[in-house]
Amino acid sequence: MGKDRHSLDCSRLKLFAAPAHNVLAGHQAKPQTPSAWFAAKFPAHTRFGSAFLEAEYETAAGLTRLTALSINEDFFAAILGGNERLKHKVVFLVPERQFLFLDLRRGVFSATTEDQLKVLLSQLLLGCAAEMPPCVDLHNLFLTFRDDKVLSRIVRRAKAMLAVKESFFDNCPYPRERDHEDLALLFTRTTLTRASTGILTIHDCHESFTVFCKGRGIAPMGRKAFVMLMKGIIKEQFNRTVRNDLIPVPGSKQKSGWKGITQADVEREPLTAEVEMEKTKATEKAEP
Repeated sequence: MGKDRHSLDCSRLKLFAAPAHNVLAGHQAKPQTPSAWFAAKFPAHTRFGSAFLEAEYETAAGLTRLTALSINEDFFAAILGGNERLKHKVVFLVPERQFLFLDLRRGVFSATTEDQLKVLLSQLLLGCAAEMPPCVDLHNLFLTFRDDKVLSRIVRRAKAMLAVKESFFDNCPYPRERDHEDLALLFTRTTLTRASTGILTIHDCHESFTVFCKGRGIAPMGRKAFVMLMKGIIKEQFNRTVRNDLIPVPGSKQKSGWKGITQADVEREPLTAEVEMEKTKATEKAEP
């Protein structure tokens, strides 16, 4: 908001107040302010406060206008959690540092990205701006609050407000969807790290990912499909491409893999019955 456009009177700052109910029409009046618009869309979330701090001001022509002066990041982080009336739900699974949304069509929680959540917030702000009366200044709704820095702060706050542990799914009627791409991303985030002298061969990476999958009750991937998947993920996460001239141990043959990356011990969850059985068989074969 430029200073040459208007000056604000701090005595005219406003927070949302529920509009009077129109008994004759049987419905509430159409929202006339940004905060009222969001309160109508997400009534249960008004416990986190007004969506905006709003201010009235007068133009040079003597007209009274209203602007959304400051955004309530708590409110917007909370609405990312979904609308319970519509059975929409989003959670942040802390152990995996991953947002999940409830896909009602398939009855599972699926992974979603921070960028997708930012788009959702951006579209809500645009929808609000489109339905405001002429007296409302759209500058902050359309530009300021849709800036990536603002949206990123809201998403970061949502991680704390929507945080759940793995035990969340113990009593949840909807299971967590697992697929190889999802697990490969988790594997990359939790076990791989940058190291200037590190060497990660395709063979070692595939072996570790196989253990990673089995520990979660998921069938491992074939090597060829795994390489195709990990090429894209490692390029995106570490900006590294596959090399065919790696020598992991002095004097050894050249191998394919990634340079500048190393892996920690594979995160091991309690083994599934299948893995336990395989482990027992291997032990029995090794015994004299």
